[in-house]
Amino acid sequence: MKKTKIKLGFIGCGNMGQALVTALIKKKIFKGSEIGATTLHPEKKRLLRKKYKIQLFDTNAELAQSAPLILLAVKPQQMKEVLQEIAAVITPRHLVITIAAGLDTLFYLRFLPKGTRLIRAMPNTPSLLGMGATGLFSAPSAKKSDRQLALKIFSAVGKALFIPQEEWLDIVTALSGAGPAFVYHFIDSMIKGATQLGLPEEIARPLFLETVKGAVEMIRSVKEPIDVLISRVASKGGTTEAGLNLMREKGFAEILRQTVEAATNRAKELRGQT
Repeated sequence: MKKTKIKLGFIGCGNMGQALVTALIKKKIFKGSEIGATTLHPEKKRLLRKKYKIQLFDTNAELAQSAPLILLAVKPQQMKEVLQEIAAVITPRHLVITIAAGLDTLFYLRFLPKGTRLIRAMPNTPSLLGMGATGLFSAPSAKKSDRQLALKIFSAVGKALFIPQEEWLDIVTALSGAGPAFVYHFIDSMIKGATQLGLPEEIARPLFLETVKGAVEMIRSVKEPIDVLISRVASKGGTTEAGLNLMREKGFAEILRQTVEAATNRAKELRGQT
């Protein structure tokens, strides 16, 4: 079947790419017929063609020739090869958006033509549920309209905002990119703490999950400093204060600070290896 020109091309379409395709079509930002993709996974090909009606391309270069907007959704270790494949067909009409972690704009501009309009995006896994958090950075060559389009795309799967300094994306990678895993660990530890004291998991799990959800909504809705919200729960000499005192004694806040720092430093190390 002859391939026609499209508006958006996904190079790689794994879980994150599929989440974006689903949201963009559902929210009518793009039609399925306006999207193209390349993927090495046969089951993904069947799904993309049958469910989303998007065009599949045999090569990355062929896709890039057809789409003015390219979204790079491959693993960082595959990126060099992909960029070498498409570099010859990238023109000033193209906007390139990448969701690969740890690769800075200088990396991309080593392979793509000078002046390529480029935006980096750091989404996280809750984007699969439409509840993601994405930090974005725009290369100087990108236009205002490019930034607006990128915000529109990633707002389809959650909260999206631009970061003014590229080096801050290392911190974003640690905070919101890796953050879900840290939150999962905290939640799991709290639930296990309750079960070890004798509370059945079928009781502890839903109660604490709802507690976390409610606490987040309180922070969003009440618009008061978090320390004020803490003080409202912790009455003097009460149960909450007992737990908070132990957190302070064990250096819980410092452990979390060091957690973000360790993940940020690792992001910098990985960027330096490219």
